[in-house]
Amino acid sequence: MDQDQDAPEKEYLCQTEVTLSWLVQAIGDKFEKTFEEEPRWIVERLNRPQMDELANTTVMRVTFGWEDPVLPKNVIVKTIPSKDLRDDEDSKFALTKFKRC
Repeated sequence: MDQDQDAPEKEYLCQTEVTLSWLVQAIGDKFEKTFEEEPRWIVERLNRPQMDELANTTVMRVTFGWEDPVLPKNVIVKTIPSKDLRDDEDSKFALTKFKRC
């Protein structure tokens, strides 16, 4: 039996390396919450991709529909270019600006 068939499919947001499950887990860790099921959500890309400037940076807003008033209704996510695209000097400079804190 193929293990890939048993693995749940990941929801990648706006064709980035960020998955919905990772984002929900990060929010759960921050607010010390656990989730029985995946929340209702909508994602929208806030920037337009342009090929002339660090083209693969993505800014998106994820809106959640959970009932808990403590949890954020919206989260802004900014990604950096994927590893294969960050080998030039401009991309390396951008990486120093957007490190995870």
